[in-house]
Amino acid sequence: MKQRGKTSSAAMSVVSELKDHRSPPPIELTEDQAQIWSDIVKTKPAEWFSKDSHELLSTYCCHVTSLRGLNKMLNEYLPAWMADDDGLRRFKELTTLRDKESNAMLRLARSMRLTQQARYDTTKAGVAHKATSKKKLWEG
Repeated sequence: MKQRGKTSSAAMSVVSELKDHRSPPPIELTEDQAQIWSDIVKTKPAEWFSKDSHELLSTYCCHVTSLRGLNKMLNEYLPAWMADDDGLRRFKELTTLRDKESNAMLRLARSMRLTQQARYDTTKAGVAHKATSKKKLWEG
């Protein structure tokens, strides 16, 4: 039964605890992969990732960490190492692997609608682009 009259400040200060129904990262993910999972899940509404998409998201997180490792190796690669055939072959293999990881990530991100392309309505995107393209670089 509802209480009559003004609501007391004590009654208004009571906040019910809201449950977040977002899925935690699977236990088989590494610490880095679990952090990627959590970061991605936080950017979407709670119902965005249903159980049937968890495997896709897990795989995506694995590809992200693999790509980061490949980028780290390529960043440490010295140009002098490409002087011989073995160094050039290794560089080519690393860049090929990086391209494959990037493409796999892109396919998964698109299928889960994580890319910027998925956020824009095509009818509104053109209008927004025209509005922003009229500003000069120094106008902020």
